[in-house]
Amino acid sequence: MQMEGVEHSEQILLKLASVYLGPVWATMFSGALVAAILSTVDSALLTAGSLAAHNIIIPLRPEMSDRARLRLNRLSVVGFGLIAYCLANWFESVYELIEQSSAFASAGVVVVTPLALFSRVGGSAAAISSLLAGVGVYCYGAFLAQWPYPYLTAVAAAAAAYAAGTLLGRSRPICA
Repeated sequence: MQMEGVEHSEQILLKLASVYLGPVWATMFSGALVAAILSTVDSALLTAGSLAAHNIIIPLRPEMSDRARLRLNRLSVVGFGLIAYCLANWFESVYELIEQSSAFASAGVVVVTPLALFSRVGGSAAAISSLLAGVGVYCYGAFLAQWPYPYLTAVAAAAAAYAAGTLLGRSRPICA
């Protein structure tokens, strides 16, 4: 779709809002749109940071106090926020940014979460290997190899890593 006065395709929605809604409602619409985008990115960062801290670092240091665990979760979210900031500077479009921030760490999460919640298969080794494989394969496929479907490949790699971690690791609950 092409519109006059629109340089990038991402501006079409805001241009339509300003033409058909008027300045007050277009401003409210723009604010709601930005809030939805920030909420999506925020949720992805909180999920990735919390799961990384809870499933990777805390099992390695189970003697941590509650205060230290809270600090670790917060630092993990900040770390993933810095990663997202670097990604935001790397990409030129909002669509690419949302796609990458949502896909970055969720490949492993898509595998780990249902298996951890609804089965007794796996353990800490399986969860850790799945999360790391998901992030690693996605980053390699999306940024270095430029695969056409890096997310699906990362989910498959995370599933394979979970299976390998289950076979090689001790079978114990992820959350002790």
